[in-house]
Amino acid sequence: MHAGKGVTRGKHGNFDQGTAGLIVRKIGGQGRYMLTCAHVLGVAPLGQEVADSRLVYSPKLSECCELEWNNPIGNVVRETLQPLKDEAIQARVKIGQVHFAVDAALVELDARTNTSNEVPKIGKITEARDLIAEWRLSESEPTSSSEGVSPLPAERQIPVQKYGAKTQHSRGKMVALRRVTTKELSGGQVVVGQAWVFEIEAVPPPGQEPVSEYRLDMLRYETADPTMTPQKIKAQFDNSGLNVSVGGTASEPTLIVRGRHFSLPGDSGAPIVDDSRRVVGILAQGVKQLVLVKGKSEPVEILTARSQGIFVGAAFKLLNTELLPPGLTTGGGAVAAPGIAISRGGEPVDPSALHAAWTTLEAGEPGRRLGGLVRRHMAEVRDLVHHNRRVMVTWHRHKGPAFVNTVLRNAAQPAWSLPTEIDGVRPVDTLRAMRDVLMAEGSATLRADIAAHQEHVLDLAHRATSLRGLLSLSDSPRPPMVRIVNSRGVPGVAGVLVRDAAGAHHLLANHHVVLGAGAQEGDTVRALPPSTDGEGPARPVRLGRARRGRLGTVHHDDEEYFVDAALIELDRFQDLPDWLRQALAGPWPTAVARPEPGALVCKDGPATGLTEGTLLDVAYPDRPFIDDREFAAPGQLLVGPRDPGRNFSAPGDSGAALLDERQRLVGLIWGATAAGDGVACPIAPVLDCLGVTPVASAEYAGAARVDPGREE
Repeated sequence: MHAGKGVTRGKHGNFDQGTAGLIVRKIGGQGRYMLTCAHVLGVAPLGQEVADSRLVYSPKLSECCELEWNNPIGNVVRETLQPLKDEAIQARVKIGQVHFAVDAALVELDARTNTSNEVPKIGKITEARDLIAEWRLSESEPTSSSEGVSPLPAERQIPVQKYGAKTQHSRGKMVALRRVTTKELSGGQVVVGQAWVFEIEAVPPPGQEPVSEYRLDMLRYETADPTMTPQKIKAQFDNSGLNVSVGGTASEPTLIVRGRHFSLPGDSGAPIVDDSRRVVGILAQGVKQLVLVKGKSEPVEILTARSQGIFVGAAFKLLNTELLPPGLTTGGGAVAAPGIAISRGGEPVDPSALHAAWTTLEAGEPGRRLGGLVRRHMAEVRDLVHHNRRVMVTWHRHKGPAFVNTVLRNAAQPAWSLPTEIDGVRPVDTLRAMRDVLMAEGSATLRADIAAHQEHVLDLAHRATSLRGLLSLSDSPRPPMVRIVNSRGVPGVAGVLVRDAAGAHHLLANHHVVLGAGAQEGDTVRALPPSTDGEGPARPVRLGRARRGRLGTVHHDDEEYFVDAALIELDRFQDLPDWLRQALAGPWPTAVARPEPGALVCKDGPATGLTEGTLLDVAYPDRPFIDDREFAAPGQLLVGPRDPGRNFSAPGDSGAALLDERQRLVGLIWGATAAGDGVACPIAPVLDCLGVTPVASAEYAGAARVDPGREE
């Protein structure tokens, strides 16, 4: 690993991004460590879920996906990590009479890893320059403004430079001290304090500075402060190092921002050195200013030309370390140096795990077909991605490298969720775009195989939420569902097909959908065709009639349960459109399982798609409001999403079948909590109170079956 290249901590997708800082040792000459920002390396405790979560890797990047295949260079030192999941700096050290903020943690380097304090574009760091001692900052609190800023006199505005993984080499000038808020965990309590960092203002290289323009949402500004004007917003950028002006018109004002940055996200941890190559600090973060922009629900962060640094003397004191003297190294093939990228979000690919996932995929006949297609066309597609401009642009514009990266990283943990989108692009969008461009640019053999298999591949992309789910989906059909809307326009889904005692087939859905908003028994219920993916509005067709249901508590096996369920009597099977007959033909889930806490479950609904979750509670009490009436809802199922960034269910999913890993029915979704957890009725009380049994197909829907020889 060479300076300026990336390193990765663990096989995780939950980490920040940053840059390696200094190579240090413990006071007294013990050990070899890499020092970077604590917020880059993560929150303690670690290692509870994945054994190698402490590992830090040196990368060997692929040509298109930025994947890492090399050996680890060290382990994070657990006790130096920040204890809280918070953006605030979480440590400070008192030197003399003054507190200084410290955002710093250590990576213990493997004995086989070479070490060097040579920074790209800067050279070898000669020594540490302790400005706290040199400027006698520890004797008394600096005088500061109400914002906590203490400008430095001209003689202390020293030129500095840094090399970071994101912006690489940049120059600046130390211009001020700033008092920042710190949060420390002490005795189980969060202690809020104040401590000092220094600020650097970028010195841009000669040439035209980049310009950004933002349309100001003055209505939102004036709602909070009627006296707010565009000029007052501009004034918030005074002393930011940016050239900010007001443009646009009086009715549509804009903020015009000119200037360059000393750092960007991803540079945190980079060493800051003076012109004599003496290290003065560690880059903590860029200074941000928030503005309200039209069309954006959340404030937009504008990075100013200023960045904040941690005094190197304060970091060394907190961690009991010192700069590794020149000439001291350890043996090995990899090199650890300031400026290397550390990605809390990137992780190495485990070749053995990738091989195991591939073997699992090809264990069944559908997987073997997919594997054969990949092997047959991989070389051609790779060549087109790298050398055909049209294919290359499509691949990168639709986030192909990012999706491939995620899938390969997840090989070692196939239960981890795959992203539903990256920068607004869904996996199915990428596949459709690549299908179209490869049909235009690919060989005749490739085009023929795309035409033959595109529907199956796109269906898998729609359905899979994890690599494990993808592997299982390749061998199993997707459980059917029918999107419905009642006579008053209430939408939902019917996720279970049932038969009553007389043999008539019905779809099972929620009472608040089938009979909600004043709909009556006997009213028409319509079905919506599968999503048209933007090709036009879905036209509902008649499905059947609303029939009996139950909304309230029932007794089942000596327990009390809330039930929100109703039946839809189906029209004659032969009178339904082809797409609906195909859906009703199944196979629908029929086996019923008892819900168990901790069980893995899934559901497929129109609002959130196919989601995986865990049964958190099988006796969850709720109090829903349905049609302006409050209900007691005992004995419910509470389902937490496997992906913490995604809801398990949402409005529109009501009526979806809740299935376990063996595709057995465990519940009927009817709601969601504010946190995105799903709420469902257990399926057994629902079937019992309505007197129905799940069936796999509705080929005889619309009339009761007549046994041979039975009189009419």
